Amino acid sequence: MDVEEFTSPTRKRGDHGDESEILTLARGAGINQREIMEQEPDRSQRSRENTLVIALVVLGGGIGLFFLDFITFGLVGSVLSIAGLFVVVGALHYLVWGYSLTKEVAPEREALRRKEQRDARPMTQAPADAIQDLGRTQGIQKK
Repeated sequence: MDVEEFTSPTRKRGDHGDESEILTLARGAGINQREIMEQEPDRSQRSRENTLVIALVVLGGGIGLFFLDFITFGLVGSVLSIAGLFVVVGALHYLVWGYSLTKEVAPEREALRRKEQRDARPMTQAPADAIQDLGRTQGIQKK
């Protein structure tokens, strides 16, 4: 369709009209100016774009891996299988080690928590006849 079909006869080609005309039309339709200016991009459009990119990357990567596997007579598949096995063993080791370390340091963590609670309690007030040092929380006793 040509742009001329949507413009008035008095408007020149490329002239997009006055902003006040657009705002008047928007107000007539019950749309607030702030709503026009603060529109966010359509989330479904963004989701569709992301899905397309992921699908194309997976398709291209799959074709590339198939080609490499085909020309190396299965060597790439074997290498990827071994790498996958290393990843699985590493993940299991990490999980088991993390669990045992958590159990090992639990008493120390509990002791630190109790110490922090004890330190957070308000200090006892110094006796009324003590000399007060404003830089400290405890007074100095007279002898």
